[in-house]
Amino acid sequence: MLATARFHGGSPSHYAALVFGLLILSLAVSTQRRAPGSRLAKGFFVFILLANVLSVFHTSGSHFFSGRTSDLNYLLPLHLCDLTSLIATVALITRKPLFCELTYYLGLGGTLQGLITPNLHSDFPHPTYFAFFQLHLFVVIAALYLPLALGWRPRRPLLKTTSRVFFIICGYLLVIYTVNSFLGTNYAFVIHKPANPSLYDHLGPHPWYILSVLGLVIVALTILSLPFTRKEKQACNEDSILYPQ
Repeated sequence: MLATARFHGGSPSHYAALVFGLLILSLAVSTQRRAPGSRLAKGFFVFILLANVLSVFHTSGSHFFSGRTSDLNYLLPLHLCDLTSLIATVALITRKPLFCELTYYLGLGGTLQGLITPNLHSDFPHPTYFAFFQLHLFVVIAALYLPLALGWRPRRPLLKTTSRVFFIICGYLLVIYTVNSFLGTNYAFVIHKPANPSLYDHLGPHPWYILSVLGLVIVALTILSLPFTRKEKQACNEDSILYPQ
């Protein structure tokens, strides 16, 4: 078992990972915008794609170095961020509207919070440090790459789109609660709060913090839709001119 220092949020290793992710995102977006068909732009796209594909397996495999191989909480890709990584991979390949919407809203509404308050125990250079940030960084990068580099937009009306995402999240929580009950696990933290300090600590006791989380989901979906509301209004105005009642 590899011995390393315990990870602390706000440490130099935490900020270094965030800066690395911001650098990759900036390079990928600027390259795609300047020369969409260039080999370098395609290379960045493939790099992001492969990082998302490998992140889930990297996360599970890294725990063989941490002595947690018997803990199902770390070996199955059932956390929301794990599933979002797989969804992001499908979104980048197929550009299907539902997968893109889930990547954007889940990536920025959920995974980004994981980057701000990481549920991570081992610091650099432990394998779990790299696995954690690979997974979370590249989900967020994929979520931002879709609108900033590829010009993706959620479907109109936005209220219908966000409602669809919200009910998918509710369905996931119901399913994962059942899974946790059978396996004795804590996927999506619906059984108890994460050990590390996080936003969950301010949302009330169990099980009421789950309702608080759903309330925050609604707020996050609304905020993340704001960049697209102006274009939706413009589209509606254009439709009213082209197709008057």
